[in-house]
Formats: sequence, C-alpha cells, structure tokens
Amino acid sequence: MSAPSAAGPVFIARRALWATLLNMAMGAILVALTGGNIVYQLRGGGDWAIGVMFLVLALFFFWQAWSQFRDRSPIVEVGPNGLRVPSASSEPIPWARIWHARAGGGLPFLGGNRLDFMVDPETFPRLKLGQRFMGDLVVKKRGMPNTFSLVTPQLDENANAILAAVHRYWSPRSRDQDDNENDNEEQEERRADS
Repeated sequence: MSAPSAAGPVFIARRALWATLLNMAMGAILVALTGGNIVYQLRGGGDWAIGVMFLVLALFFFWQAWSQFRDRSPIVEVGPNGLRVPSASSEPIPWARIWHARAGGGLPFLGGNRLDFMVDPETFPRLKLGQRFMGDLVVKKRGMPNTFSLVTPQLDENANAILAAVHRYWSPRSRDQDDNENDNEEQEERRADS
C-alpha cells in the first residue's frame, strides 16, 4: 500500500512474492523431474519424445514464474480517478463507469477470493482481459455480461482490503448519482437543441 498523493493511486496491490517464489520452485522441480526422466529414458533405450514435450511445458512454466518474479508492477491501483488495472487498460476506469463491485465467493483453497466488477457496456469491450489458465489475474467473468474478475489469492493484498479501498471512492449510491447527473445533462442538452 502506498501513501496518498493528489494525482496518483492511494492503494496498490501487486503479485505476492511468496506466490511467485512458490511457482518458481515448482517450475524448477518440474524441470528437474522431466529432465531426469529424459536422461533415464535415453539410458534405458526408452521413448524420450514425450519427456521432451513435458520438459518444454515445465520450462515455459518456470519462465512464466521468473517473469512474474521480475515484474513488480501493480496488478490493481485504486485512486480518486478510478480503478486502474494495468493489464486490462492503460487508463483508470472512472468510478461512474463501474456499476457493481463485490467480493466473489468460491472455495478459499480452490480459486476463491476474487473481486467481481461490472462496468458499463461502453467500457467493457475496451478492456484487455486475460485467461485464467495462463496465470492471468484479471479475467472475464463467465456468464455475466460486462463483468471481469480480479483473482486475489496470489496478491499481496486480500480481496477485502482491495474492496475496502474501492469503497473509499465508489459506492452504488455515488454511481446512481453520477448517472442522474449525466441524465440531467443529457436532458438539458436536448432542451437546448430543440
């Protein structure tokens, strides 16, 4: 978490170091096991081609974990200008464009602890959302229109802390007030045009 500033984010969540170190360790173990299996197969005259395929997958997993370890950029930033999710959008999502925010359920040890954000239909198509199976933490929520999820178990801040930071600037009432103000402005523009 960072100190407040006039223009920048007030709350920042990054990928947790323990998670990336654990993924790197698992990747190294997989590389060692698959490499050992290839050596064993070569010495015994067995089929080593499948082992090479698994070695490539293990190396990819290790490379991805290494990249995540080196990249300490924020996953989510909360500030007065809106919610910024750098992997999905270079610009913050203004609070008035967020229709719904809630902590998602699920099994805590099997992918639970996520935040779901529903945004307006104009904002959603501009977001670049990742794939969960590729390790992305900002993904499209299946079965819900204009909704994305922020998967939080591997972040240095939990879902409740991020949601509390969001509620410092956003609430359903403030969104409704912004919509009413926008409706009033549109009505005034229509009256001026006629």
